[in-house]
Amino acid sequence: MTISRMVQVVAVCLLVSAPALVVEAQILNASMPSSTEGVHQAVGSTEAESEHSRFLPVSWPSIPLPTITMPKLTMPKVSMPTWPTHPDGTYYSPFAPITAGASKISAGTKKVWEGTKEMFGFGASEETTQPSLPAAANAQPSFWQRMTGQEPEPTGPQTVAEWMSQPRLDP
Repeated sequence: MTISRMVQVVAVCLLVSAPALVVEAQILNASMPSSTEGVHQAVGSTEAESEHSRFLPVSWPSIPLPTITMPKLTMPKVSMPTWPTHPDGTYYSPFAPITAGASKISAGTKKVWEGTKEMFGFGASEETTQPSLPAAANAQPSFWQRMTGQEPEPTGPQTVAEWMSQPRLDP
């Protein structure tokens, strides 16, 4: 089993500092002995000891230390900003800038699309660019045609798809 270095350092420090410590004990609330038996009187007086000591009693002048006070800190008064409101007192939506930007982009895109359609329409109006619906083959004759008894003339195919769907005339 090895002893760590920290334990060794602490043990050595305690051994070195132990003789330097002077321990004095005083019994508090001890009653004074009533008789003189068991009580030893001091051999010498305290005045004689002070005369024979190496150091003479000296009173050092007192130096007043400066008093240090902590600075007074006050917190600044901070208030949260208020949310903007409409004139009627209702709050603006937090998404108002986003929706405004999206509507601007939408309006610009629609304008560009209309310009593109106009550019590739080669000046044609909107009525002519829309395809016409083919007339129904089983259309009933008009009132005038029924009165005169004329049959309507057959109309030829209007689109390539109608022309291709006709029966072939080859035998």
